[in-house]
Amino acid sequence: MAFLERVEHYVNKSPMWTPAEGALLVNGVMPPPKGCKEIPGDAAQLEDPVRPATQSQLLGARSLLDRYRRDVDNGAASQAERITSDEFLEWCKDGDFLATWTPKLAEFLRHLYLPGDAYNQYPQTVEDELAMWRMVMAAKEMQSALISHARAAGPSPVGVVPPSLQADVGSVTEAVSRASLRVETIGLKRREQQIRTILAGARELKFDPLKIPNRGKQELRVWCKQNRLDLFGNGDDPFDDAWKEARKRNLVSMANQALFAAGRR
Repeated sequence: MAFLERVEHYVNKSPMWTPAEGALLVNGVMPPPKGCKEIPGDAAQLEDPVRPATQSQLLGARSLLDRYRRDVDNGAASQAERITSDEFLEWCKDGDFLATWTPKLAEFLRHLYLPGDAYNQYPQTVEDELAMWRMVMAAKEMQSALISHARAAGPSPVGVVPPSLQADVGSVTEAVSRASLRVETIGLKRREQQIRTILAGARELKFDPLKIPNRGKQELRVWCKQNRLDLFGNGDDPFDDAWKEARKRNLVSMANQALFAAGRR
């Protein structure tokens, strides 16, 4: 979540970049706090500011900045000292560069294009994804607070939640589980999201995914619809199609699959 928030900050809250700063950002490097017009010899990673930027990242930024300056000389890029983030990102998008020069470009372009656009490979907007992450964090904090309160209330044995609070803790735990499931599938194609949800349901229902009991498949179908109706709809086809794909990949199987297959011959 922190990485998304940092990208959002640079695109929306600090949207005027020098070409050097833009080159650093699309290489996953944080510009110096005071800004820069050249690529520094060392810097921090955008994804994890505790870690130093790699030489590969800095080399990519230098190469991209050199190309930008050549385009300025050719009249193909703005010669302004600072340009908008949108303008720099569009220049990157339209350029014919090595992928190693713009490894984080897709993370920035999703701020310019809606999900479903050719330049946005993500199924959710940044705002929706951030909201989901924040919901997960808030639910986890609430869960922790309820458990701490229950333990402090005593005189229950250590680690045992009093019955009066078990329902609250249970409902919050369920909310955390559902929100976490949505976060885990962010950025995946729809079919992959469906398969991940089926596997999550198997874990939740305590099924071995390769030994689903006779009634287990129907229980999984119901669980998936209850937790991700947006993926499984109102009919049976979405679940059945995802199940078949998961079977092809040997990710799920019925416990009596051999007998079932023999009966169909």
